[in-house]
Amino acid sequence: MLDLQTSKTFLHDDQLAFAELSGDYNPLHVDPLQSRRLLYGEQVVHGIHLVLWGLDRICGEKTDSYSIENLNCVFKAPCRLDDSVELKIYSLENGQACCLFTQKHAVVCEMSVELSKIESQQADDTQELEQLYDLCNTDLSKLSMASGAIDICCKRESVRERFESLYKSIPLQQVSVLISLSTLVGMVCPGRDSVFSEFEINRKKNNDINKLNYTVCNFDDRFNRIQISIKAPHYEGIIISFLRPKPYAVPTYADIRNSHKISCNGKKALVVGGSRGIGAVATKMLASAGAEVYFTYYKCKAEAESIMTECNSSGANTRTFAFDILDTDPSPLEFQPDMFLYFATPNAFRGVAGHFSEKLYNQYYEYYVNAFLRLVTQYCTLKQVGIFYPSSVAIDENVPAMQEYIKAKTVGEKCCSQLQREHSKWSVLSPRLPRTMSDQTNSIFAVNNADPVQLLAGYMKQLVEV
Repeated sequence: MLDLQTSKTFLHDDQLAFAELSGDYNPLHVDPLQSRRLLYGEQVVHGIHLVLWGLDRICGEKTDSYSIENLNCVFKAPCRLDDSVELKIYSLENGQACCLFTQKHAVVCEMSVELSKIESQQADDTQELEQLYDLCNTDLSKLSMASGAIDICCKRESVRERFESLYKSIPLQQVSVLISLSTLVGMVCPGRDSVFSEFEINRKKNNDINKLNYTVCNFDDRFNRIQISIKAPHYEGIIISFLRPKPYAVPTYADIRNSHKISCNGKKALVVGGSRGIGAVATKMLASAGAEVYFTYYKCKAEAESIMTECNSSGANTRTFAFDILDTDPSPLEFQPDMFLYFATPNAFRGVAGHFSEKLYNQYYEYYVNAFLRLVTQYCTLKQVGIFYPSSVAIDENVPAMQEYIKAKTVGEKCCSQLQREHSKWSVLSPRLPRTMSDQTNSIFAVNNADPVQLLAGYMKQLVEV
């Protein structure tokens, strides 16, 4: 029976507050810049944060004190910031309840819990969180044998303020055990490169210890899957986590220079979105071919300046500047580009199979159509211009979870065709590129990603021949 339906939108400040009460400062959750280069392309909510919110809502419907007998949770998809999360709570028999967390019609978490009524909460000696754990770098050579123990602690007042019903109904030590699971996975084992996938804990009355002991009992390097056995005060359980891939490393300027025979001396190129991924490859390739390259970045100035320094220290001529493509009144340039390359993109993998989101489609349309045409109109003023607009084979493959992206890119292709008809001396390229190695296409599991250097070389040659 459905007992309760509610919703919550998690914000950046919520992330910082949970990190403070738990000690889990993994950049995937708290760093808006670093997380752009990690698995999901943006910050995502701590899994245990969802769990505590769900338990808090369950306890909000109760007046007695309870003990957690067992809890099983599976994190099925990333829970993103600034979008509403729907929570449905179903009551079952014998003190059991199930929670279903959804976001934009996708299930992000499933949780089941069994609670038993207790007379009252006894005084506990849960430690106050004071000493933070350093963020551990994952050492694959030692991971299969990893074991140890961490303190079970939390910020008591923060728990009380943010999860008032939970604090009143469930012993703080039990809540702290759950919080410590986040600290363990996000900071210690596996640590920095972790993704929390699922866990189960069961009450063991005779398990009288005062730390969270952990032992990696299985590491399957085929799937980067880690199984961790845990023992905590009055609980035992299993955690499943995965190793996420490290951020994509753009090939060096020297390697790209040695990979092609393109020459575009005297040409001026504007690369929008040229500081990351395939855009950064294009920046380095054109610079190494002799072009004067101006490339934009959105947020990460340090990344862009590092590319500029790398190129210019080898004799190239590049400049970088901050640019928001959604600005409807972009500033004029100090030059007229012979080549215009457009790599600006939001996260392309935010769709849900079976559900078409007009809001998401409109976001893609603004990037791939409106902003593109606005910049072409303002900046492509020469009689002869080479334009590169990367489309995607996702259109041919009709990927179910990318329908909004596909529709917007299809319109973008039509715009390119129209530009070519209107400007006979332009060369407007809009190839449907295969899945290409970048931060966005990075995956936990092995997938076939094309080499962006080899892929771009042919198209860049066509552009410089304009």
